[in-house]
Amino acid sequence: MSAAKIDSAQVNNQGDDEVFELKPMNFNPYVLQRIAPDLLLKKYLDLNIRPSLRSFNEFKSIQINDSNLQDNQNLLAKTTVKNGNTIVICGIFAKITEQSLTSDSSILESSQLYNEIYENDPSNQNQNTNSEFMPIYPIIEIARGRFGAPTDEEMILAKKLYNLILNSRLIPKSSLKINLGIKFTDPITNKETTYYSNADDEKNLENKEFNLNDFKPKNNFNFNLHATFKIFNREGPLFDIIYSTLLKTLQNVHLPNVYIDEQNAYLSNILNNSAHSNINTSRNKNKNNLIEDDLSLICDDSNTYPLILNQSIIGFSSTFGFIDRIKSEPHNENNISPNDNDDKETVLLCDIEGEAEETECYSRVNIIPINNQNDSDDNDEFTYFSITGGGSKITKQLLRKAVWLSKQRSKYLQSL
Repeated sequence: MSAAKIDSAQVNNQGDDEVFELKPMNFNPYVLQRIAPDLLLKKYLDLNIRPSLRSFNEFKSIQINDSNLQDNQNLLAKTTVKNGNTIVICGIFAKITEQSLTSDSSILESSQLYNEIYENDPSNQNQNTNSEFMPIYPIIEIARGRFGAPTDEEMILAKKLYNLILNSRLIPKSSLKINLGIKFTDPITNKETTYYSNADDEKNLENKEFNLNDFKPKNNFNFNLHATFKIFNREGPLFDIIYSTLLKTLQNVHLPNVYIDEQNAYLSNILNNSAHSNINTSRNKNKNNLIEDDLSLICDDSNTYPLILNQSIIGFSSTFGFIDRIKSEPHNENNISPNDNDDKETVLLCDIEGEAEETECYSRVNIIPINNQNDSDDNDEFTYFSITGGGSKITKQLLRKAVWLSKQRSKYLQSL
């Protein structure tokens, strides 16, 4: 598209020389930010405002809907977050996996060879600590009006989210371990009762002729959490809103209690023979992965318990962009100049929005602070801190300002 328009009424023929009068064309901001994002952003920054009409230190408005009404019985929790015009819908569901005792890390750690090789290695100590925590398996879909394979952005976001949840030690493995129960039917009253391995149930079973642990399989069962994200109206970097939506959804997750029915074939074999070896041998010969079909594990949706998270490291993500502009007001307190002799100054932009800001802000800082339980700003611990250099001069004052703003934003999101 040409940036000028020819007015045929103003064409003058003078021999071989022709004079044209060119008139400028007007573009709306949505078109201009695609063909000339630097020009559009410069125009607004000179007016001390952004293309979205927000101030430099202003975040986008956010609305969170964590209704427990589920349209899918397999969902453990569902949250909808609207950040500006971007909408993210997150749903979490769980799958049950079996962990053999022979592959349990506690057995490996108890071996003398393991202690001699890995005990004094700091890198392995950190890895062993992370082994006590679980990740989450995300699937991210950005609505683009078409179907196809996942894009690079979707895969990068999913991988970053997986690594961050695991390395931040947010979900303890113990909180996903299943306390497998067994449902018995009283032959006299036909009353069904489910017993679990806790103090109350063990006390109730003292007068029984059997031990509850004798009826359980030897292998352990765990929940694996999966998260699906559907994103509409993308207007900028998505990691902040995706991470915030995931945290809000995890805080609403309630896991169902799982039990084995007395009429199950394997359980009936246990009741009749009181022997584990034959059952485990028959199971190991074939379908180890088809646990639900083999054991008929039943999830009790009416009897749930909340997912226990590591509350001491919870914090919400904020991304800041840095861009240079020509000085217009050197003494403006919102803009800090790295050098008084320089004709440029670095501007801090909160919550990057729009194609112009996303294209031109090469220098960025991504911060996930840990919320202080005392509501003070003295806590300088972070779950994640990343700086991407793109040519702008990022000073200590700008970093301090970004850290302070991220803490205020994280506290606000935690209160919602």
